[in-house]
Amino acid sequence: MTKEKQDTRTLPFGPEPPQANAGPDQDTGYEKTVTLDGSQSYNPNNIIQSYEWKELSGKLKIQDPTKPMIEFQSPITDQNFQFVLTVRGPDIIIDEDTVKVVVYNKNVFPIADAGESIVHTTDIAGGGMNKQDIDSLKREMTGVKDAITSLRLETKITNKDLNIILTRKEKLFF
Repeated sequence: MTKEKQDTRTLPFGPEPPQANAGPDQDTGYEKTVTLDGSQSYNPNNIIQSYEWKELSGKLKIQDPTKPMIEFQSPITDQNFQFVLTVRGPDIIIDEDTVKVVVYNKNVFPIADAGESIVHTTDIAGGGMNKQDIDSLKREMTGVKDAITSLRLETKITNKDLNIILTRKEKLFF
C-alpha cells in the first residue's frame, strides 16, 4: 500500500490581528527625555489603523498618545512607570504590549585620579639640585597646576640620593 502525500493549505478566515510591540523596558536618570517606540508593531496584512499609549499610574500626561513613538521628560524623583500600547488592526482587532520605565538618580560621582606622584631624584653628593634638575621638575609639573588643589612635598634621603616627591590632589568639578 502506498501513502500519498497530501498538500495542506490554510485558508485565512478574516483579517489577522496586529502584533503590538512597545519596545524594551528602560532605566533612566532624572530630567531625561525618554522615548517609547511602538513603531516595531506590525500586522501581517500591513494594516494598523491606530496606536494608543496609556500610562497606568496617571502621573504622566502624554502629549499625543496616538503616535507610534512618544516622548516625555522623566521626573526628578525615583519612580516606576508602566505604559500600555494598544494597536488596532482591521475590524477593531486589538493587541496590547506593556513597557516599564524606571526613573532613578543615575548620577555617578567621578573618581578623581590625578595620576602618579612625581618623583625627582638628585644626587646630593654632587651639591644638591641644580638648574637642570629644577627645570626638569618644572617640565613634569607643566599643565598640572590648574587642576591641583594641594601639593605635598616629601623628601627622602637614601644613601647619596635626595628624592623629592610631589603628591598632587586634583580638583573635582561637579
